[in-house]
Amino acid sequence: MLFSIFSFAGNPLASAVSRYFEHQADQYALEVTHGLTSDSGQVGAQAFQVLGNVGLSDPDPNPLYVFMFYDHPPIHDRVQFSLSYDPWSAGRAPEFVK
Repeated sequence: MLFSIFSFAGNPLASAVSRYFEHQADQYALEVTHGLTSDSGQVGAQAFQVLGNVGLSDPDPNPLYVFMFYDHPPIHDRVQFSLSYDPWSAGRAPEFVK
């Protein structure tokens, strides 16, 4: 019973760590594909949209449910990040791919 309680209490922390690493993986993918396609952010957003459609992802999940159980960022967040991530236009260096 104690294991179940600790597991339930620790699940949000484990999910948050996993979402953080998945977000970094998305960022890395955008940096690696920059310059290989005409608009890597748009290509990434389309890929996440297809992933969401195929996986029947909830387009607007409850934030509490995301906090408790999602080990990947919600599809909507991933699409928005793909469309908005562009350090090159601001003259900044990418974080992972130099």
